[in-house]
Amino acid sequence: MKKTAVYALSAVALAAVAYGSATWWAGKRTETLYAEQIALLQQRYPGITVLDHQYERGFWHSTSTVTLQYGRPDSTVDENQSPETTEEQTAAPDSNGSDNPQADQEGEEEEQTADEQSDEEDDADSAEAAAPLFLTFVLSDRITHGPLTSLRSVGAASVDSTLTLDARSTPEIAATLAGQTLATATTDVDFSGDFSSRFEGPSLQWATPGGDTMNWQGFQGSLTSAGQAQTLNYELTAPGLQLDNPDDGMHLGFSGLSLRGIDKSMNALWALSGRDEGQIGQLSVRADETADDGQPFALALQNVQFQQTNKMSGDLLDGMLQVTGSGQAGELPINRFEVRTSLTRLHAPTYLRMAEKIAGLSSDDTEGAAAIMRNNLSALLAYNPEYALDTLTVQIDGQQGELSYKLGMPGITPQEQDVPLSLLAMSRLRLDATASVPTSWVEWMARESALDDGGTLTPAGARALIEELVRQGLAVRDGERLRSTVLFDKGRLEVNGKPLKGGLGALGNL
Repeated sequence: MKKTAVYALSAVALAAVAYGSATWWAGKRTETLYAEQIALLQQRYPGITVLDHQYERGFWHSTSTVTLQYGRPDSTVDENQSPETTEEQTAAPDSNGSDNPQADQEGEEEEQTADEQSDEEDDADSAEAAAPLFLTFVLSDRITHGPLTSLRSVGAASVDSTLTLDARSTPEIAATLAGQTLATATTDVDFSGDFSSRFEGPSLQWATPGGDTMNWQGFQGSLTSAGQAQTLNYELTAPGLQLDNPDDGMHLGFSGLSLRGIDKSMNALWALSGRDEGQIGQLSVRADETADDGQPFALALQNVQFQQTNKMSGDLLDGMLQVTGSGQAGELPINRFEVRTSLTRLHAPTYLRMAEKIAGLSSDDTEGAAAIMRNNLSALLAYNPEYALDTLTVQIDGQQGELSYKLGMPGITPQEQDVPLSLLAMSRLRLDATASVPTSWVEWMARESALDDGGTLTPAGARALIEELVRQGLAVRDGERLRSTVLFDKGRLEVNGKPLKGGLGALGNL
């Protein structure tokens, strides 16, 4: 009996030691997985910066706090000017060649003061109009070490997470949302690094002193990985969002959003490969006044379905996007619409470098972003990418209009990367487009255009315009439809298989 008790106690002690060792190892493994994921975070998501990471490992539990920033308060990348250039410009003598810069400065002081004051006012107005958007988040995790993380699971860890908005964000947003919980999640992590997560976010309301409002109705979803976290699958649903800007008269809202991502690659930027699909029950855009004529504009879409597929072949990306639905534009009912676009032979490494540089700019630095795109465009074009609107189909009152085109600049070599884009376009640009619309649409568009310009166009005048299009070879009549094909290739323009008489100037004679 004594031996039995000794054996039992020994077994219990051995099991306790074994479980304790396993728990210690699971805690150590979890800390390693966290370090690996934090190191890869900015590589996979160039727009996100890790400001700080604190990890405190205990025996049974650990905590992790990560501070992340999306966007920049100010630009940190300048594609147009080097430090050397700046120093040279600063040290250079004044353009007048004066031997007495101080005297010149005194002579110009009053003029500079007035100019500087005006510039400051302009800069203030510009800053107010286009304040950069930057958001700082704090992700707090409480980690339970395995191997038995709960009654439901066995693995390296179970993690309870909370995401909050930090006060170090765009002031207008931080004033309302700083410190609020944006999302919570529960995640089970196995020893390979794969995970399964359930997450949700609460409803949020946001208002600015200027009167802008947001009503966000929350979300929920799931996230799982496979292949040692190299691929990702997700699902997300969101009841709705409403944005209102009374000053500008802009209103945007949607309801019934659902998204699903399948086999999303985690090797680089995760959005580059895999498949995404989803739908929006209702989508509405309203402008109380438009810039053109001061008239209100309204667009309402229903049952919008979309699918995006991206595939990698070596370093080249092929992508496709398809969107379908129905709706109404103003008083015009849209029975059905379909948009399908494709992109082929996009050089992913160059694209990622460009994305990383743009992510280093503030959200209001449009000139910097444009410069980065210009400086990388030739490198992208060397791989002969092609963009295509495979189909744009619209059905209105039982009638259908169609448009498609392909756009590329084939034949560019790496040696031509420094050639100005305008010169390359004349020698390499190729545009191949087709269009087919009912004649009644052309008549309607002609009348609407005349009304917008303050004139009138009779039905007879609209029909005469159609006949002029046919006479000049810009359209081909096919019963009650007009068809046209356009080919621009190496500086040569053809319409409906024939060189356009008068070149592009012929279009201005209509």
